[in-house]
Amino acid sequence: MILGHKFQIELLEKMLQKKEIPHALLFFGPEGIGKKTVAIYFLEKILQKNPFSHPDFCFVFPQKNEIKIDQIREMIWKLSLSSFSQNFKTAILDDCHLMNVEAQNCLLKFLEEPKGKTILILITAHPEMLLKTIISRCQTIRFFPPSKKEIEEFLREKGLKEKEIEEMIKFSFSKPKLIFSFLENRENLTNLKSQLSRIYNLIKSPIPKKIKEAEILAKDEKILEILSVWLLYFREIFLKTIFERKEEKTLKAKFALQKLLELIFLIENTNINKRLAVENFLLQI
Repeated sequence: MILGHKFQIELLEKMLQKKEIPHALLFFGPEGIGKKTVAIYFLEKILQKNPFSHPDFCFVFPQKNEIKIDQIREMIWKLSLSSFSQNFKTAILDDCHLMNVEAQNCLLKFLEEPKGKTILILITAHPEMLLKTIISRCQTIRFFPPSKKEIEEFLREKGLKEKEIEEMIKFSFSKPKLIFSFLENRENLTNLKSQLSRIYNLIKSPIPKKIKEAEILAKDEKILEILSVWLLYFREIFLKTIFERKEEKTLKAKFALQKLLELIFLIENTNINKRLAVENFLLQI
């Protein structure tokens, strides 16, 4: 399912109609808004089949929060092979900002000298982490969250009542990924609301409560999922205070947002003591 992105889809379809498809496209925009879904839709149009069941398709994604040079080399090798269908060789490079330096340089060489009929779609929420030379060699397409009106119309077509629609819009933060998750299982909405309530109460909690909660959270296997929900909370507060021109609250929200991003990065990429890291974050907000 695709929610929003009408302009982006029309642009891609025009490329297909004119047979003027760039060998490399960069889809960038916030997390969870459907960039990968549109990429798959576009390649399905080209391959005339679900890409994941087509021999001319390659999907590359981070392993242990990193894309290594060996993955890029394998992708390039697969793209260099003859097409099974006399069509394009295609690939999606998901979360491409997680390529390490060696992987980015390897990819750059491929982009500088593409061979054969290939289409590579890079997907990221953080284009600033890519080499500028990589970006310059791609056709960039920016994606935005769907509008409230688009989400309302989509949910009405699903037969939802106005109260349900209002609740889903409020807690989805305009992210289609969350909307689809709520539709698939209403418990996902309940769980998200619970985690939002959890961080809201923790901000006001005394130090002993924060220390105890840090110990509990550090042992939770879903810690990164929980922190990603907290990230949505602080982003919303940050944007709201900017709009309301409340400078002091904006600075506090920005500080918490930065510290939370640092915490997520450390947990994803290092062997940091999770309990101490979470405890340090909670004591600072």
